[in-house]
Amino acid sequence: MNWNHTSWTWQQSDEGYLDQFATQDDHLAWVASGANTSLLPVGVDCNGKGWVMGEGSSAHCMCDEGYERPNGDYLSCVLEGSADGEETNPHEESLGDYEIGHSTVTFVLDKQLRKRLAWTGTAWELDLFVEDLQNLANE
Repeated sequence: MNWNHTSWTWQQSDEGYLDQFATQDDHLAWVASGANTSLLPVGVDCNGKGWVMGEGSSAHCMCDEGYERPNGDYLSCVLEGSADGEETNPHEESLGDYEIGHSTVTFVLDKQLRKRLAWTGTAWELDLFVEDLQNLANE
């Protein structure tokens, strides 16, 4: 299977894909016949140094401590100081969309085990938290 960056899903690779179309930037998965492909992790891994927040064109890496996104590459993490700094920060631009910060975070996963809700800190508004849970459960 190969990762489709447009639809943000794993897709069955066509015969000859590796010989004709694959590039060094592709994300590939060898999956057993009959396996539940919905349980595969997201096809972007931030170089093993972070996790992906968002999807499609709004996706970006949340890099582990000591790592940062290189300038212009939102889906990678490199050692801090080893690359040019970012011109824009997609995380800061999306704060209103995700309600996330950099203190203690509680993640709520959807049925496909994707991070869909993130609540930070300890002073939650219980009614809003329950509403978010209900909306996600009803999807």
